[in-house]
Amino acid sequence: MGLWSWHVASGYVRWSEEVAALFGLAPDEFEGTLEAYKELVHPDDLDDVEAALSAALAKAPSTYQVVHRMIRPDGAVHWIEGRGRVLCAADGAPQGIIGTVVDVTPQKEIELALRNSDEAFRTLLETVPSYIVNLGRDRRIQTVNRARPPATVDDLIG
Repeated sequence: MGLWSWHVASGYVRWSEEVAALFGLAPDEFEGTLEAYKELVHPDDLDDVEAALSAALAKAPSTYQVVHRMIRPDGAVHWIEGRGRVLCAADGAPQGIIGTVVDVTPQKEIELALRNSDEAFRTLLETVPSYIVNLGRDRRIQTVNRARPPATVDDLIG
């Protein structure tokens, strides 16, 4: 986990050495601007990052939260989660955001693997010509695939 801050008016971004390490950079390699940060964001996720920033600033004072991929200088892609709080001036105008960032790559890899496994299982259930039945602990049918049953699937449940 690392700490960061962004000043809206100047566009200046500061982050801790831990954030630099998460992004695969030496502490002095980051240029310190929002644009430099956006260059590290995976292109497919840039709209999400910009939308989260805009939404947080529009509702100031508020919180900021986004999960997105970033591309390290060595080409490795990692998932990170950024969270922060919008800081406002006395008149309520947003001045900046302070927050944390954490690498959530292991969690995202598990989530994606489960999603892929679930999709593969659903495809198997819908395409196999034989019955596949899921029984509960009470040995009653909870689910059954649609392999041309003699009754409707809803008739078989229970």
